[in-house]
Amino acid sequence: MNNIHRNRLVFSEIRFSAGLLELLVVVIVSLLFCTASFAVPDVADVRATDVSKNKNLRILTDRKSIRAYEPIYVCLMAEQFATDEDAEIKVQRESETPIVVSFKKEDWVKMSVVVSGKKLERRGIILQASSINSNRTMLFDKVGNYKIYIKIGPDMIPYDLTVTTEEPGDKVAWETLGTKVDEVLQNNFPDPADQSTIDACIRIIRAYPKSMCAAYCQSYLHISKFKQQWNTYGRSPKGGGQKAYSDVASDLAKIAEVFQEGFFGEMTGFYAGYALGLAGSFDKVLVITASVKTRLTLWGDAVTDMHREVASHVMPKPTLIDPSHPSPTTAPTVADPAKRP
Repeated sequence: MNNIHRNRLVFSEIRFSAGLLELLVVVIVSLLFCTASFAVPDVADVRATDVSKNKNLRILTDRKSIRAYEPIYVCLMAEQFATDEDAEIKVQRESETPIVVSFKKEDWVKMSVVVSGKKLERRGIILQASSINSNRTMLFDKVGNYKIYIKIGPDMIPYDLTVTTEEPGDKVAWETLGTKVDEVLQNNFPDPADQSTIDACIRIIRAYPKSMCAAYCQSYLHISKFKQQWNTYGRSPKGGGQKAYSDVASDLAKIAEVFQEGFFGEMTGFYAGYALGLAGSFDKVLVITASVKTRLTLWGDAVTDMHREVASHVMPKPTLIDPSHPSPTTAPTVADPAKRP
């Protein structure tokens, strides 16, 4: 498995403002991780009371169908896992021999969270290729019906996945991207833009413009441009604002729309919303954050927080009337008899 999740990275406070509006989004991005904020496909619900077993284990993914060669995000959630060891994963296409997925320990994201007052354990991972000694084997390189077998503790849970025909040029495009896929799929805010990855993405976009890989690469290029603008202007009102961020925000919004059904849309949606906020287009921030369909990663958590905070400042608020202190429009029109002359 690719080392998509690298070193633990922590975003510092991110603020942008317009007039009296100041939005604070605190984002802690260590690795791609999962959250139960939105409904996603339920594959299993294994109940247990024994502390040595998984308790209320569920397997969640961002999509039930992908194009050949695309990545998919898998999330395990439980009140209790039977073991601290990583889950074992096998991928099987129809009657073919299953592929044992090889990954590094840091590829898995493990975290304890509280959802609706209940403590949950959650673990997430991106599946696209199995990597042994830098040799990558694509997991979903053929059209067909697949099963992903996930074993954790005593439970072995199958998940059905449909793989459809790839877009023109995808096979060669993903092979060209190679290990640079790590930077593309997990583009953390503090990470500087990598020129070799930019060059690879440009080559892919030019050679295979209709491939899905090219769309993923477009995201990397636009986020790199956003980072360049951020490094130059930050939140500075002088030279920043709409002039600096409106074009890149528009480009990111278009890419976010393409990926709004899956985990990759959470990351691109976050950057698009943030850039729109810096450009002062807060109404469009709400459109972008509402369009992201999944909440499987901490990018999704950040998108939710962003939507909530912006909406709390820009959405109309009803005026509550205290019956004991009526407003002029609701006060009696007839004078109190006791006060008549």
